[in-house]
Amino acid sequence: RMEALGPEGRFDEFADFASAADRDAQADLWRRIFAPTRDGKSSILQDVERGRPSEIHAICGVLCREGRRYGVPTPFADLTVRIVEEIEAGQGKPEMAKLTRYRPLLIRPEHDK
Repeated sequence: RMEALGPEGRFDEFADFASAADRDAQADLWRRIFAPTRDGKSSILQDVERGRPSEIHAICGVLCREGRRYGVPTPFADLTVRIVEEIEAGQGKPEMAKLTRYRPLLIRPEHDK
């Protein structure tokens, strides 16, 4: 939907709530949102651990498809889907070491800093 597009005609994987000057407030907001569930396990992880098919395509795949539809890159969502698909196909286990695959996506170009 067009409402998902930001002021410049784009959208980020997560809403762009604050300017660079408001990063601390934004980080605090995310902490408050996610803190209550930090000790829990997502339903996708629970499914993968039990060897059941997950809902990765229904939950995260939607973002990937809509991104492609609107021509917006969704690298974090794309990688998340790939990792879960690999685990479901028996190519590895869910483990924290897989998080290192996100590292190249976290390094921002110099002009973005």
